[in-house]
Amino acid sequence: MVDSNCQRESLSPMEKAKAYKMKADALSHRGITCGQVGHKSRDSVSKTDSGRTVQRLIRLTYLVPELQEYVDEGKMKVSPAVEISFLDEEAQRDIVDLITETDVFPSHAQAIRMKQLYEKGTLDYDSVNEIMSELKPNQVEKLKIPMDSIRQYAPKGATPKDIEELVVRLMKQNYERQCRLRDDDAR
Repeated sequence: MVDSNCQRESLSPMEKAKAYKMKADALSHRGITCGQVGHKSRDSVSKTDSGRTVQRLIRLTYLVPELQEYVDEGKMKVSPAVEISFLDEEAQRDIVDLITETDVFPSHAQAIRMKQLYEKGTLDYDSVNEIMSELKPNQVEKLKIPMDSIRQYAPKGATPKDIEELVVRLMKQNYERQCRLRDDDAR
């Protein structure tokens, strides 16, 4: 039954995780160990997913229900959720509270850092808040300008970084000139 459930296309990550956990538990009752010990037994849980994937999905069952729901809704990615699954319930609840307050979800890198602090025994609400408040690289607005459109105006041999610095310097000079003109007009 578990195998046929896992073959369904519309299976959510948590449904799949719970099905794999049920099968792993059933195998362990038959004396076949599963999980972090034996790769062959992990691989025997699924015909379609690798043992590593099975192991990661089973880890999701250690999340509090609210975080499991976020994974199912696609609001939280599986990779950070797996890292968070190693935290105790109190730490996971702190994360849920912060998500509720800010509607910001931890990245994989942030989840790894929280797990590391937890393992050291120094993870608390304030450190979770500090980590989740950081600006993520994918949240920084970027301007993309095709090199072909500006290469002819750049010095010969200029690298993309050189051109970026030149554009920023020229924009700053233009801004300062505009401010001076505005001040002159105000007098």
